[in-house]
Amino acid sequence: MPTDAPGVARSIVPRSRLDRLCAGHFPDDPIVPGAHIAGLLAEVAALAAGPGARLAEIERCTFLAPLRPSDDVMLIATRATPSSTGTVVEAEVQAAGECVARGRVRFA
Repeated sequence: MPTDAPGVARSIVPRSRLDRLCAGHFPDDPIVPGAHIAGLLAEVAALAAGPGARLAEIERCTFLAPLRPSDDVMLIATRATPSSTGTVVEAEVQAAGECVARGRVRFA
């Protein structure tokens, strides 16, 4: 996964991975489960937090629209901020250029 400037990261999720995440969920109208979307947020946030960052918690994850396995998906970590409790990263999941989920992830 490529990274941008320090504290910023981007990644594209292959459709084949989304298909695997949807296996068995709403077979006639598949959507990516929320737990997997939260995991995608944490994944890109870890890149922005830097090497050796350990996931402490997903502080917030807001779902704005369904994510379908046929969508082109981009993960973006927009800001990493050091704090007294670790590094906090803001991240979002975009599908077809629209934000479908955003959240805040903290690393120890």
